[in-house]
Amino acid sequence: MDLRRPDRGFLAERIFVAPGHTETPHSMEDAMNRDQIKGRMKDVGGKIQEKAGKATGNRSQQAKGLLNQGVGKVQKTVGDAANEVDKSDRENRE
Repeated sequence: MDLRRPDRGFLAERIFVAPGHTETPHSMEDAMNRDQIKGRMKDVGGKIQEKAGKATGNRSQQAKGLLNQGVGKVQKTVGDAANEVDKSDRENRE
């Protein structure tokens, strides 16, 4: 199974390789899943939104930014847990 092609298999569809890492199956512990990536993006976007709200004095934007940060952190944590389960599963297969 070619893990670099998202159209080939379940695992390949869920895994993205972090920049600077090789795309070989033995480096799967360096991979990030979609929940981790989306969570990080929401967290960063929320920080930007919060700062913009502070700069403009818009408390609603600040609150939305804080909410997005929380949602992003939860989503990243879900992705971290999924990676740990996948890692444990791979170790048990070996």
